[in-house]
Amino acid sequence: MFEVNEREKRILPSWVMENLSDLEFNSVYDPFSSTARFGHYFKKRGFQVITSDILQCNYWWNKAIIENSKIIASDESKDFVINNRNPVTNLFSDWIDSYFTSEEANFLEIWSDNISQLPVSDEEKSLFYVAVYMTINYWVTYNKRYFQTKPMSPSEVLDYYISLVNTWVFDNDMPNTVYFYDSYDIASQIPTDLIFVYPPSKRGFRNYNIKSYLCECWTRSVKQLNMEGVINKAEYPKLGEVFDNDDDYISAIDSFLQMIQSNRIWVLAYNDKMPHESLLNLVKNYKNIHKNIEIEIPYPSAAGTTTAKEGIIIAVS
Repeated sequence: MFEVNEREKRILPSWVMENLSDLEFNSVYDPFSSTARFGHYFKKRGFQVITSDILQCNYWWNKAIIENSKIIASDESKDFVINNRNPVTNLFSDWIDSYFTSEEANFLEIWSDNISQLPVSDEEKSLFYVAVYMTINYWVTYNKRYFQTKPMSPSEVLDYYISLVNTWVFDNDMPNTVYFYDSYDIASQIPTDLIFVYPPSKRGFRNYNIKSYLCECWTRSVKQLNMEGVINKAEYPKLGEVFDNDDDYISAIDSFLQMIQSNRIWVLAYNDKMPHESLLNLVKNYKNIHKNIEIEIPYPSAAGTTTAKEGIIIAVS
């Protein structure tokens, strides 16, 4: 079968919040927001949340969970997406017997076409995108070992996740905003009180986990994608690119930190695969270190339970 890189950012938002309890702030910016896990936690606690991400699938995640405050997927829209059947052109045929069954690949094409035709707001569309992402995750998880009959049909799975995503919609009375942008291009223009930075790994988008990769391809309606190609190249190194050594990786982080000096509080998250001491010394060039703490997080693995070390550097002006 296929390889799945399950190594993801595992920082605990509640643990981060606990270590920020002695600082005052009202607004948060997450420039590498991924699936909005961090931003969603802080939105629920009443903070203004702003996010940005260069990947389209992550933009739709954040649109649905962070910016959207009142719109839910209507029954009419749900019926259109689930039940409308357009001719299949086998757009995702290369995925058959690698990640999905033939039926699943066909439904992914049908849903993509149906969502694109929905005459609704982007907030409502985002809920359908997220429901499909969750369906992709469900199928890939099932198909990891061998292809098998699923407990629910494709339509039943999508219907379930649409209903689930609808329950996540809420209004925290804040002007939350999300951007589909290269964060290097806009970070200096988002002067929130606090900025949370969990940098992409040294291996950049080349090391992106397969589920997120498939979601990005599906969103763009392509069967394969050079993930590094989504980055706007510049004269300086940028996070998301692939780096062969720690010095170049730290230089890419430094390039970003230079753009966010107006943000009063920095929270830089890291894991045991990142050059902690170099990162700490870099932050000291800009702000005072308020805290540097680590936590070990257990998670299941093929060998049983493994622990991943995660840490945060909190720096203030």
